[in-house]
Amino acid sequence: MADTTPVTVQLVPDDKLIELFPTLDASARSALNISITQMIEEYCNTKFDSRSYEGEYYDDKADILLDNMPILSITSVQRKNGEDLTDLVADEDYYVYPDRLVMDSPTGYRRYLKIAYVAGMPSVPPLAYQVALDLARYKAFKDTEGIMLFYKAQTFEERQYQTNPDVSEVKILSRLSRYVQSSRKKSAGKGAIRVGVM
Repeated sequence: MADTTPVTVQLVPDDKLIELFPTLDASARSALNISITQMIEEYCNTKFDSRSYEGEYYDDKADILLDNMPILSITSVQRKNGEDLTDLVADEDYYVYPDRLVMDSPTGYRRYLKIAYVAGMPSVPPLAYQVALDLARYKAFKDTEGIMLFYKAQTFEERQYQTNPDVSEVKILSRLSRYVQSSRKKSAGKGAIRVGVM
């Protein structure tokens, strides 16, 4: 189930956006900030605030990888019993890990569990703020110069910019690679593992 909750965290301070984009009005700056935050959240495959997810159905198997992570809390896990739903008990029927649920006695039935949970980052990694600001700077200089630019670090306040065709948003985002939340399958029949869960 796709998360359509609007972005609530804006990673670039408004005063920095005013400095970089002096001609933009407040709503355009807000939209730019939201798009930068969404770009970072999509790259990291998580949300930088906690959100509730309800009514998601999953297969009843030993390891259940939820669509959103890291898992902060489980509100309810219910198993279909004919037309009824039976509540399952944490630490008895299932166990919660930051990246998955492990069922004690899975049935193997498809779309048999209804799970409600809260997931997302409990706090924004400090590096995400810097990457967001760098993305805003990149966009500002790309817009004004019409070419791709990057900075070479000196002090935080004074950055020297020079052209480099190899730099892109992905290279800037790649500094957040340790925060990327993703899953990949193990070899056949051995369940799945999560990569990047803190």
